[in-house]
Amino acid sequence: MEIFPGEKRKKNKLIKRIEKICEILNIDLPIKNNPSRFIENEHNIMNPLFVGMKIKKPRKETEVIKIDEEGFFYRIGKKNKKKVTYEEIQEAIKEIKEKGKLTRQWYKNKFPKISKSRPCNFTTIGGLLVKFQLAKYENNKYKYKNK
Repeated sequence: MEIFPGEKRKKNKLIKRIEKICEILNIDLPIKNNPSRFIENEHNIMNPLFVGMKIKKPRKETEVIKIDEEGFFYRIGKKNKKKVTYEEIQEAIKEIKEKGKLTRQWYKNKFPKISKSRPCNFTTIGGLLVKFQLAKYENNKYKYKNK
């Protein structure tokens, strides 16, 4: 029984997005029943994406305040919040695996509208990749962390 109208449709859409991320990473979908909460990295470590998770950025730390079917919201300061989409994460993972690095210029070219309205997303995504051990931050770039 659905609690909210369209709940099942939203869950299926979320599962498709998480499956796509797992496909890009070349891993199995780790948790079929609750995919919005977990992403598995290449080192086969389960890393929960949860409300309250801290993400280190070059100058500050942010925290996840909400997760939905399209992505997650994070806090900037005490009152301001921004959203990172799963599409942004998918493209960042793809770029870092193919090119070995993520740069702000790549982000601006790939997501011109988002990079103007939410420029902090770049370092939040990078921080998430560092947390999941897919990247390391050096010289204003996120570099792919090989095995």
